[in-house]
Parts: sequence; structure tokens; C-alpha cells
Amino acid sequence: MRRIALSFVTGLGLTLVALGCGEDTTGTSCGDGTHLENGKCVADNVTDTIGGGTDTIGGVDSLPGNDSTGGTDTLTPFDSTGTDTNVNTGCEASEESTLDVGAGCSKDCQCRQDLGLTCRNYDYYLPGFSFCTKNSDGSLKDIDGYVSLLFPSDCYGGSPQSNRPPLYQHICSSLDDCKALAAQYTHCGTSSFPWISGGAGTQCPPNDGGTSPGTLQTQKTCVIETLEPFVDE
Repeated sequence: MRRIALSFVTGLGLTLVALGCGEDTTGTSCGDGTHLENGKCVADNVTDTIGGGTDTIGGVDSLPGNDSTGGTDTLTPFDSTGTDTNVNTGCEASEESTLDVGAGCSKDCQCRQDLGLTCRNYDYYLPGFSFCTKNSDGSLKDIDGYVSLLFPSDCYGGSPQSNRPPLYQHICSSLDDCKALAAQYTHCGTSSFPWISGGAGTQCPPNDGGTSPGTLQTQKTCVIETLEPFVDE
């Protein structure tokens, strides 16, 4: 389409001047997809290549989020790098279901979910220390490294053993095995404790007026000497 500009010349004549699209009276010419603005050729519009939508003023987004020039980018709610917090469990992706039986913990989701473990704190065994375990139900009896601890009445002043359900703990061969699970452990088994009268497994001092330690497990497990039931009162 061509525009017709009328120009009156002093005197007699009328002059017709044909201007091309994108031209102005100064002679500046702009290419396709551009137009003249304040004496310069500028793009008609620019499509947004990173954010969503088309900017009405122009420019290219460099960051996700809301465009200041129009349109709203959609953000993906989960970070694919795996650093988001799992809102259902409170665990980072890197720590979820990573801790084994006996490992110190602060959240259920840290403990191995394939074994059905949770982060537990018992009032009759290592009170104040939370670790990954579950009440002994026979489900782990055939897995190497795990044993059930029993809590006989002679370790607890004669109160019924039914008050203290058995639970799973980790078998150890050295203190290093225990330290790998939690820094709070002080011993692998109780054979070196002063109140032991014999036995290489895991025992507790007699707290019912008796003279012989009670047996929690014939194998060595990780213990903390300053917590029940290992304190000789």
C-alpha cells in the first residue's frame, strides 16, 4: 500500500509525493517487520523465547517468574535437582530412606522405608536417643546384621517384661561399626562393663536385687553406657 502525501508549493502547482511503507519524510527506510520510531527502525514486536507468552513491549526474558512487561511464566513446582523438601515427610531427597537399623535419626522419613523403620525413642532403652528401628515382629529375623533385643524383668526392678516390647538393633563387631551409625554409641556389646560377670553379648546390670546381669541379646549390639538399661544403679 502506498501513501500519498500532498505538498503545496509556493506559486501555482500541487506536487504529489509517493512514500514507501516504513519511510518518513526524511528519507529513512525500514525493512520488513520493523517500523520507524523517533527516527530509528525498531522491531514491530519480539517473541519471548524463555518465558511464556509474547511480550507486548519487547525484549527477551532471562529469568523465569513474572514478566514485568506482560504475561506470566509458569514455574515447575518441583526442582528436578532433588533439593526440594518433601512436604509429606519433611526429608530432603538426598536423606530420605537412607538410614539403617540403629542409626541415629531425627525424622521417620530418614529411616529405611523398605524395612518399615521409623525414628523411635524408647523410655526403657536408650531414653533420649532417637534411632531407626521398629518393634520386633519377625520380619527382619532372617536378615544378617539385625537382631531382636529382649528386656527381661531382672533389668527393670522386676516390672513385667510385657511392658517393654522387643525391638530391632544392629549387630556389631567393633565400636567403629557403631560409630558409623551414630556418634553417641560408646560400646559394641557390654563385655567390658564392670558389672559383667561373663558373656560377650549385650547385657544389662541386675536392678531387681539379684546378682547376675540380664541378657538382652547373646550377640553384640551397639550401646550407650550412660543410658538405661546399661547404668548400674
